[in-house]
Amino acid sequence: MKKIILLSVSLLLLLFTAPAADAQSARDAVKQLKRIEARVDMGINYNEYVLAVADARVEVQMYLESHVSGKS
Repeated sequence: MKKIILLSVSLLLLLFTAPAADAQSARDAVKQLKRIEARVDMGINYNEYVLAVADARVEVQMYLESHVSGKS
């Protein structure tokens, strides 16, 4: 849970410094992480949590790859 919050904060900071093209990817990634946080707050079982993290990971990886490739 702390890892998700830390990652959310990191992505929010990157969102404010990212170029406009990366901003939408960053928003999507943060939105996915907030969805996980909301579901955890409501109470989900481990299997649902694993699926939610897997879905969010795709968005986060897409943003991180585009952000890293944009700086190269």
